[in-house]
Amino acid sequence: MNLYLAGSTPITGSDLYTNVKSRLFSYVEKPNIKKIDAESASTYKNLMIDSGAFSVWSRGKVIRVEDYADFIIHSRNSFKRIKNVFYVNLDVIGDELQTKKNLEYLENKRGLEVLPVFTYKASFKELERLIESYKYVLFGGLVPLTNKQLIKWLDPCFNIIMKYYRKTGKLLKVHLLGITRIEFVNRYPIFSCDSTTWFNVIRFGIVTKAIGVRKKMPRVAESESAKTANVYVIKKEIDRFMRREQEVTNLWKYRGIEFNE
Repeated sequence: MNLYLAGSTPITGSDLYTNVKSRLFSYVEKPNIKKIDAESASTYKNLMIDSGAFSVWSRGKVIRVEDYADFIIHSRNSFKRIKNVFYVNLDVIGDELQTKKNLEYLENKRGLEVLPVFTYKASFKELERLIESYKYVLFGGLVPLTNKQLIKWLDPCFNIIMKYYRKTGKLLKVHLLGITRIEFVNRYPIFSCDSTTWFNVIRFGIVTKAIGVRKKMPRVAESESAKTANVYVIKKEIDRFMRREQEVTNLWKYRGIEFNE
């Protein structure tokens, strides 16, 4: 499994990404292309650029597919040191038809290679079409759902995926957007997923899992010692995610599932 660390922190010069293989950035957050390429001098080999459709939808705004296409064309030759660079279709939350139209526009009218998105509650016939036509599909619109809602929807999705796998020997690579919870990465044979929670200490000033206790942290801008403390916590959180990435990979290998990257 590839676990993508999504988003970025204001901290620089701290070698945060030494052990990170995969990073995800959102178009809507106006990613700094030069900074991303500079970061890639470390060990990570996978870069994914998501449209940011969910963030925009949650704010009641809209992304123009034409603008997103222009951005892809402008940036796609900028990442020289990264082995795998993926751009994600501009999905529309809750609108299967418009999501499909955006994919057709990017592929057919602009000649771009993008990964399709299967949106929450889209028809299973659309999933079957995507399985037949693509090797790698992202599942979107999942973040606000409860575990019960996710399982109710993902179970039949993966029943379809595994049925196709048993029939053809081809296992669809699935990326769960914004979902890294252990209940799901252990339940489904996913290829990749992403999370922004690795830098929650900066976003919310609270840390729990990384150091095992709930603790209020000083804000980064307060002092050098505050910055040092935040860097320590973020590194611990990254280490936790990287262990999860390897543990889940080993689990599915034990179950007989391995992906040819």
